[in-house]
Parts: sequence; C-alpha cells; structure tokens
Amino acid sequence: MASKQQKKPIPATSQVSSKDLIINAALKLAAVQAWEHCSVRDIAQEAGLSIAEFYDHFEERSDIVTAYIRRIDRAVLAHFSEPDYEANPRDRLFDILMERFDQVGEDREGLLSIVSSHRTDPKQVLISLPLLAESMTKMLEAANLSTTGLRGAARVAGLSAGFAWVVRTWADDESEDLSKTMAALDKVLGNLEKAANTFGV
Repeated sequence: MASKQQKKPIPATSQVSSKDLIINAALKLAAVQAWEHCSVRDIAQEAGLSIAEFYDHFEERSDIVTAYIRRIDRAVLAHFSEPDYEANPRDRLFDILMERFDQVGEDREGLLSIVSSHRTDPKQVLISLPLLAESMTKMLEAANLSTTGLRGAARVAGLSAGFAWVVRTWADDESEDLSKTMAALDKVLGNLEKAANTFGV
C-alpha cells in the first residue's frame, strides 16, 4: 500500500463566493435532512442569499452536486499539479484518490445523504455517470496516465467503476484513518493493474 506523497500547499483565502456559499449551505442542510427534502428556497436561505441569487449560479439542485465535485477535482489537482515521476503510476493514483476522500471528509454526512437519494432517483444516477468519468479522467491525467484512445477509455471506465465501489466502502468506514477505504482502494487498483498487464490496458 502506498504512502502519502508530498503535496503542494494551497494558499488560504478568507473570501467565499456566492456560488460556494450555496454549495456549502446545500451540504449543511443535506447533513441534517434527506437531500430530496432540501428545497432551493431552503438552500438559498441557509446561504443567506435570495432565490434570484441562487438561480444566478444554478439552474437546479443537481447542478450544486456537479459544482461540488468539480470543486473537489480542483482541490486535488492543485495538490498534485506536478506528478512524481519516480513513483510508479499505481502509487501516484492511490495518493491522488485518497486525497479526494480527505478533501470531502468535512462534508461526509451531507454527501452520504446525497448518495442515498440517488439510489431512488434514476435521473441523478444518469447525471452522475459522466461526471464520475470526467473526474476520473482528471485523476488519471494527474497521475501521468494517458486517457486517450481505446486504452485510455478503458482506464477511465475501469477506474470509474472501481472508485464507485470504493465509495460504498467509504460510506461505512468510520475509522479516523480510513483504513477500510485505503484497503478497498488498494485492492481495486491492484485488480486494475492486473487487468492492464493481462489485456494491455
């Protein structure tokens, strides 16, 4: 199992945009009530904004989830902007994906509420699939693994399915060091590595 690589520090900022206020408010509400019961009005009120200001940034609630995932993408990529060419790709990818779980730690309860709501909402599942593939493409590129051509498409598809499976483990992992999540991720990356060696992916 890989150890954490040196990460690039991100400068702190005290200014929070209206868009981020809405995202933060949505996650806060989702942590205390089912996501499907979080209305646009409730989210805007929690953010200290009007409904008009909400719609300045988002067309609907699902757009908040998309924006949040891309915010996490950005945070992870900022930490791993310079690949460690001395580490093997599997180790780099392990560290990058574990950083994702570290980044969402404070939003855990809200995210679990959102994930739970997706189980009964086919629309959200359809929306989340390309978004997951988009995120995994970025993570592979950050690990200096190509995502182009048929081989790249296979990598993205495999990692997307594997990461979704690891998320299920993370949802039940209440350990402080996320040991179960790390073990699940290590297993997934090991299986993908074997597939790559077998099939040339």
